[in-house]
Amino acid sequence: MPFVEKGDVRLNYRFDGPDKAPVILLSNSLGTNLSMWDPQATVLGEKFCVLRYDLRGHGLSTVTPGPYTIEQLGRDAIALLDALKIESAYFCGLSMSGMIGMWLGANAANRMKGLVLCNTAAKIGNAETWNARIKDVKERGMAAIATTVVLRWFSEDFIKKSPEVVEATRQMLLQAPRRLCGVLCGGPGRGLQAGTPARDGANARDRRSAGSGNTARGSASCG
Repeated sequence: MPFVEKGDVRLNYRFDGPDKAPVILLSNSLGTNLSMWDPQATVLGEKFCVLRYDLRGHGLSTVTPGPYTIEQLGRDAIALLDALKIESAYFCGLSMSGMIGMWLGANAANRMKGLVLCNTAAKIGNAETWNARIKDVKERGMAAIATTVVLRWFSEDFIKKSPEVVEATRQMLLQAPRRLCGVLCGGPGRGLQAGTPARDGANARDRRSAGSGNTARGSASCG
């Protein structure tokens, strides 16, 4: 598996599709990994160079000490593009990664050809909801929430028609690190919230230089 090393984190990534095609960067949701995009990568790979990666703390990427911020995860995405020498790309993010896309649009617009923000919002949930979820995961592991989560993600009709997809997604959640929820939710009393340029407090020069000094190991292109 190819990796990009950026400071304290090693990000797992994968390319699919034609080498000379426009790049689209797919970013996974909380508790999943890059394999969640398998069906979309097959279709998109006909016209795009599809770049997928495991978010910090997910899949085969390293789980660094938390809590993480949306800005930090956004800078990871820019670092990945930098290391792979990709000047700009389309970005598609689901749920929490949609929030990452908002940060990228506000702070690194010159690197984005377009944004697809799926099933997301500027703020997701509240402190009460996230604290209860963190408590369950800490006490009983991901098994405490995996079934409930997939039942919320998929419609009743889809669950009946494609139970194997639902179960595969549940297994993906079960494989997520036990401490992931607390790390990403920011700890007790916080929720998931996208940053704004003013709150992030980073100037334009800092944003353009995010991710400098990164190294890539493995394939650096599609094909």
